[in-house]
Amino acid sequence: MELRFTPKEFDLLMTEHFVILVDTQEKVNTHITEYFDEHKILWKSKALETGDYSLMITKCEELGIARDWYLTDELCIERKANLSELVGNFSNASKDEGRVFREFRRMYGGIRNYLIIEDTTVEDVLNGNYTSSMNPTAVLRTILSLQVKNGITPLFIKKQTTPKIIYEICLNALKSHLVKR
Repeated sequence: MELRFTPKEFDLLMTEHFVILVDTQEKVNTHITEYFDEHKILWKSKALETGDYSLMITKCEELGIARDWYLTDELCIERKANLSELVGNFSNASKDEGRVFREFRRMYGGIRNYLIIEDTTVEDVLNGNYTSSMNPTAVLRTILSLQVKNGITPLFIKKQTTPKIIYEICLNALKSHLVKR
C-alpha cells in the first residue's frame, strides 16, 4: 500500500493511528512499554503469530485508511533479553522440537525482520559470555545463518535503547509506504 500525506496529515497519523503491536506472550518488557507510555507512543497487546513486536495503523477514513492496516506480514521484531536466552533457545532446540528455528523460519519472506539481543555485543558471542556450553563459533554461525537463510537482521544493543530502536524500526517500515506530495 502506497500512501500520500501532507505534513499535517502525517502528524495526525503518528499521534492517533500509529500503534506498535506487542505480542501477548512478551512478558518482561516494562522497560519498553513504559518508554512508549512516557513518549506517548501508542501500543497494543495482541497475539502475534511471529515475533514480539510489529506495527498497525488504525482506521482513519479522513486519511484514506478504510480499515485497520496491519504490517505484521512485512515487519517482525523478535527480542531476546540477553545472549544467554538466545543461546539457551538454540541449545534446547532438540528438546523442544526446534521451536525457536520454526519461529525464525516463519519470519522468512517478510520484508523487515529483526532479532534484538539486549545487553550483548558480538564480542560476547565470540568470548562465550553466556550461560551455556554451546561453542561460541557455533553460536556465531547460527546467528549468521539466520541472517542469510531467513533475512533476519541481528541487532546487539543496550537494554535501555531497545524501545527507541523498536519505534524507529516501525517508523521506517511505515515511511517505506509513504510518498511525498
